[in-house]
Amino acid sequence: MGFDPVTLGVLSLASQVGGTLMQAQGQAAGAKAQQIKAQKAAQIARVQADQADSAYRDELRTTLANIDTIRASANVDSASPTAFALRNQAREDSDMQRERKVSGIRMQANQLDQDAAFYGSAARNYITAGLVNAGAQAAGGAKGFF
Repeated sequence: MGFDPVTLGVLSLASQVGGTLMQAQGQAAGAKAQQIKAQKAAQIARVQADQADSAYRDELRTTLANIDTIRASANVDSASPTAFALRNQAREDSDMQRERKVSGIRMQANQLDQDAAFYGSAARNYITAGLVNAGAQAAGGAKGFF
């Protein structure tokens, strides 16, 4: 059973158009997978930022309690200027380290959110481009039949 040239041309064109659409779907699926990966990484980074924040605060409480214990064991008034200066310096150091660490992780999470948005946009663009290319192939190939 043989096919006439027109039928072969139509089948060939349909195969090309289908291939173009499948390629676009594959590219879109890859970009969508990257989007999901970046979204999950951003969520994890936000949890890590919260954990770091909590850990630094816990460490500060421990440090301040140790300062108070040492001062009390030495029979030094906890309201003395020296005790106040020690506690204040410990608090400032801890806050600076905590803010630096937490803000760095949050910036990383924000970048991952931006990456996810980019991948989502790319996925949509792959589909649009695939449809446009498939339409152009179909239109160009149809010229040969008329």
